Amino acid sequence: SAHGDLGGLRLARGDFVQAFDILFKGHLWNDAAFVAERILTPKELKQYVDDLPATPPPKEGEDYNAKLRYLLGRRLVREDRYAEAGQYMSPPYDKVLEKYVKALKDGANEKLSKTERARAWFTAAWLARYDGMDLMGTEVAPDAFADSGAFEFPDLAKQRRSGFYQKVSYDKDGNEKKKNLPIALKASQKEIQRLTANKIEPDTRFHYRLIAGALAMKAAALLPDNSEELADVVNQAGLWVKDRDEKTGNRYYQIIDRRCAKTKIGQADAAKHWFADQPGPWSTAEEEAYRAMHKELEPEHSSE
Repeated sequence: SAHGDLGGLRLARGDFVQAFDILFKGHLWNDAAFVAERILTPKELKQYVDDLPATPPPKEGEDYNAKLRYLLGRRLVREDRYAEAGQYMSPPYDKVLEKYVKALKDGANEKLSKTERARAWFTAAWLARYDGMDLMGTEVAPDAFADSGAFEFPDLAKQRRSGFYQKVSYDKDGNEKKKNLPIALKASQKEIQRLTANKIEPDTRFHYRLIAGALAMKAAALLPDNSEELADVVNQAGLWVKDRDEKTGNRYYQIIDRRCAKTKIGQADAAKHWFADQPGPWSTAEEEAYRAMHKELEPEHSSE
């Protein structure tokens, strides 16, 4: 409690590194993670992590130093600082990151054929979708890596910017009641500026699914109309984003309607008037390659 009160006071005063240090050393992990991801600059966070003493993992309880290193690694990935991120990633995701970065580079390499580039963009998209939480997921809101994405975390950044938090209660009949209450220690203008500068893009739960969809669209731009590969790529992208951003999903569906009407997947989508959960040639191959990769990287989990 004392760590929380002092950390909150330091935060309100604009002593951001000191506030983080108090929360982190007090093992108030979720609050510390919020400050690390949304308020500290990348330079401040990296300096703090690099200055941590080299100590063996604790015999009991959480290894907070290791958790913080991994949080930094994922933040650097979100900021496209891949060369720096690798050393902070937890195995095997340091190796997965290497494969992700190679796919991004191959996709952008104009010396390769359009098909090769499209395949690389789709590989990057597949990794972003299915390993996105481990590569770039936020520890707290919006992705909730701290809870394996099982539950949605309160958006502390929104609370700090608005000056209010929402209290949920229930009456005797079990009806939910929500009430906005003012936060005790208001955010300074400097803090609000940092919250804006460190905004998660896109700021939605499981944000990496939208990143995966955008990468798949880079592949789609290189593929010929009415090919099964194009229909497969766009359909998969639609399946990934439809529950996160319906507007983006609608845009992808229009591409199916306009460019894939003669394909099997396109016809299945048209019959459903939305994306059909139907594999195609590239998604089938990517699924097989993905499983093989994790079997190689994590042989102890190969039977799962």
